[in-house]
Amino acid sequence: MVTMSVDDLLTRYAAGERAFRRVDLSGADLEGATLADADLSGARLFGARFAGADLWGATLDRADLAIADLRAADLRGASLRHATLCHADLASALLFGASLRQADLRHADLRDVRLFGVDLTDARLDGARLGDSRSDAAQRESATRSRAALSTLRHTIV
Repeated sequence: MVTMSVDDLLTRYAAGERAFRRVDLSGADLEGATLADADLSGARLFGARFAGADLWGATLDRADLAIADLRAADLRGASLRHATLCHADLASALLFGASLRQADLRHADLRDVRLFGVDLTDARLDGARLGDSRSDAAQRESATRSRAALSTLRHTIV
């Protein structure tokens, strides 16, 4: 694991670098940052703030995003396979086409998230707050069948 400052990350990103695998940015303030197509696989992003950030097409496989603030972040087409998102705040995030296959979303805030085209195969949703989330039938079939999450999904399908 390599510890990196926010300034260093953003400078290297602006210079065209996209590979930031296994970096430690725990608690970092990246609110509103642009990191589209960045590879943050295996990164430690525990408690990081990405509210309103552009993470379109980013790779966050196996990243630790527990208690991260991802409110209104653009995660369209992002890969978050096997990512840990326990207690993360994803309210109003854009997730169209994202893969959350086998992601741990226990107790995550998914209110006002549109889940159309999102791969939630084998994702853990126990205790997740779905509120006004919307999804499609294929996504509903693939989600982990936790009692609370599934009952909310059934009532919010458009």
